[in-house]
Amino acid sequence: MTRVFVHHLDGNPRNNDPGNLRLVDASESVERAVFATAFRDVGEALFGTSFAYPLAFDLNVNPRVVQRWASGRMAIPDGIWGELAELCRSRRGLLARVEKKLRRMVAP
Repeated sequence: MTRVFVHHLDGNPRNNDPGNLRLVDASESVERAVFATAFRDVGEALFGTSFAYPLAFDLNVNPRVVQRWASGRMAIPDGIWGELAELCRSRRGLLARVEKKLRRMVAP
């Protein structure tokens, strides 16, 4: 037996307009939860626990969208993963330069 859930496309559980509702099977719900966890992990690694606003700025999306992705209420578009990888790459370079400066400051 397949379990089916109702998904509100706009993330608002009070909006029961038929155009806003979609049936989601349990496997899709689990997949979305896994992606949301990975998304939160990346957001926290980049910006700490309050990552929604700075990540939204870098992704050029509304902070509420980031919050919905992080909670699993809204599916994360495929293109976002590439943008997150690029943010990680650029942060890695920035952190390497900062670390180099710090090491020079404490070197004898």
